[in-house]
Amino acid sequence: TEALPRPSEEDQLWLEQLGPLLDVAFHRGGPVVGESLREGVTWHHASDGSIPDSYEILPSVWAGGDPGAVGAFALDNPGKVWVYVGYAGWAAEQLANELERGVWVHARGHQAVRQLREGKDEEEEMWKVAMKDVDMQIFADFPRGRLIDRKLSKFVDNHHQ
Repeated sequence: TEALPRPSEEDQLWLEQLGPLLDVAFHRGGPVVGESLREGVTWHHASDGSIPDSYEILPSVWAGGDPGAVGAFALDNPGKVWVYVGYAGWAAEQLANELERGVWVHARGHQAVRQLREGKDEEEEMWKVAMKDVDMQIFADFPRGRLIDRKLSKFVDNHHQ
């Protein structure tokens, strides 16, 4: 269990602005939360780009935006808004090293992005589609679940030591 930062008065006012977004399932985005809750919460949406202050991160997948507008969009488009607490980040040198060592799979994820736009957010299915798109069937069929992911996490942790 991870503790979130205690909401400041500013955070509490900001939380009130989230409105309908508070009814969307929150996902764990990563271990880094930031100095305040506001810094640690982000959202993505499969919209048409009309939400003010949002920016496109993938074709038809947008990040950020006015909380009220995203909340209204979430009410009309269930399954097309994802809220995350925390994030994961890499220093440029670390990422370059891991890419060079083959720790990451290079994938564009066209089919997985299409599923996001259609509101299909089943992680396991998107994983399979993305791995098949880069001809890595063995990873597409790899069993996923909490036990396997824990084992993989231990493997990755050992890799970084």
